[in-house]
Amino acid sequence: MKLKSTNYQNVPFVFRSVFVLLFCVLSVGYSYAQVHSKENYSNAFIEKCIVEVYQDAADELVFNSKSKKLQVITYFFQKRYEVKYMPEYRGKEFDLLSSVPLNNKYNKQLKIDAYYKPDSFNPLKYQLPLTPRETKIYRIGGTDYLIFIHGKNKGL
Repeated sequence: MKLKSTNYQNVPFVFRSVFVLLFCVLSVGYSYAQVHSKENYSNAFIEKCIVEVYQDAADELVFNSKSKKLQVITYFFQKRYEVKYMPEYRGKEFDLLSSVPLNNKYNKQLKIDAYYKPDSFNPLKYQLPLTPRETKIYRIGGTDYLIFIHGKNKGL
């Protein structure tokens, strides 16, 4: 039994072009998702981070309806804070996250993270600027993960 071979030259040029274009679009989208780990943080996650740092003072300092701190923190998570895996910047000098003091005024039990876990990392544990004028970049330990805190030019 002879197998029938497919002759791709018979496939119209338009269909081949659409296939190639679709492949390119999907590839670029996938690679962008791998490099840029911008998250859409839920209100529950943001609240958990706030409570971890502010403990018993969270209601008074953050969740109080007169305070704008909750709005600033939420905006920080949604628009300013971003973690990217960027091995192409290996060897480049950035401030290390470990050089940033802990934000442990209300929770003395806070400790510097031993390793980075994207699903549970709390940037509020560190005295990172919530509203910097210019973008700040920090390296997480000796990893290829960089924290970007985008400056005022991003809004607010």
